[in-house]
Amino acid sequence: MDFLDTTFIEESFFNLLGFHLSGPAGLLFGLTLFCLFIILIRKERTSGKKKSETSGFEDIGQPIEAKINLSRSYIEMGQFGDASKYLQEALAQDNLSDNQKKEINQLLSRIKEDGS
Repeated sequence: MDFLDTTFIEESFFNLLGFHLSGPAGLLFGLTLFCLFIILIRKERTSGKKKSETSGFEDIGQPIEAKINLSRSYIEMGQFGDASKYLQEALAQDNLSDNQKKEINQLLSRIKEDGS
């Protein structure tokens, strides 16, 4: 099959849609259909993605645990202000377990000792 031979494409188009457009009108119509197909694929792909309005900690897993772990990393780097901020945010949550409260309070006391 020759690369520039359009008769095969025109015949396939005719068999698919039931009418025959050749020349510039067929090319324009074919390109329009192709563009619509690409737009529908992109729309379907983007509609599947759910945009989150939250801080992004939900992507990691449990947001409270993520904040505690992040705070622990900040403490190890000596950035006590950032660590304290995330620990205070975690402490403000309603659904803390006793272990999480204990761990947060231990980290806050460590910040007070090391940060002084």
